[in-house]
Amino acid sequence: MRILSVAAHSDDNQIGCGGILSQLVARGDEVKAVFTSVYEKESIPSSLSVLGISDFEVLDLEFERQHRQPEILIKRVDEVFEAFKPEIVFTHWPEGDLMIDHSVTGQAVRDVSVSHGLGWQGRIYFFEINQCCQGFQPDIYIHVDKEHWSKKLNSIKALSTYTRRHRELMIEAADTKGRMRGLECGADYAECLARFSPRPFSISIL
Repeated sequence: MRILSVAAHSDDNQIGCGGILSQLVARGDEVKAVFTSVYEKESIPSSLSVLGISDFEVLDLEFERQHRQPEILIKRVDEVFEAFKPEIVFTHWPEGDLMIDHSVTGQAVRDVSVSHGLGWQGRIYFFEINQCCQGFQPDIYIHVDKEHWSKKLNSIKALSTYTRRHRELMIEAADTKGRMRGLECGADYAECLARFSPRPFSISIL
């Protein structure tokens, strides 16, 4: 399957669903990661390579200014959809995120996904970014095995343009969140998703 994950900043895809993406690559799915902001983009290739992802794109929108360019953001995201034709989409929780870039990216990706027919099929999934998400209500828990959890954490460590202390804090927060979500579903580690569906009942194909 063609899997598209769209996030605002250079660490967000890895933090939000890096373990899931690593496992999808391992099972043979075609995975593309997109980052809407130029923020710290130099270390993206080395970070994604840890997860086995070589197909990525940076949309080069200004950091923390995307809410001022909604038409450009939607246009650029739509161009990605037209070219890649994803079957499943991951992105930010679009409501109540404490970082404006996260919310507007999630909203844009949600709206473009719906325009491409993925909304009615239950193929849009929102991830959480540690302590940024307010009101996030997961309805899907994905067990991430120890091998791919290690890859997730190492992909964050590989973000070399961040300071060492910043990376340590991100790794600690991600590991704590993963263990907590794992406890909630009876696993060592887990990542959570909230599925977008305009219907009261839909079938997930993830």
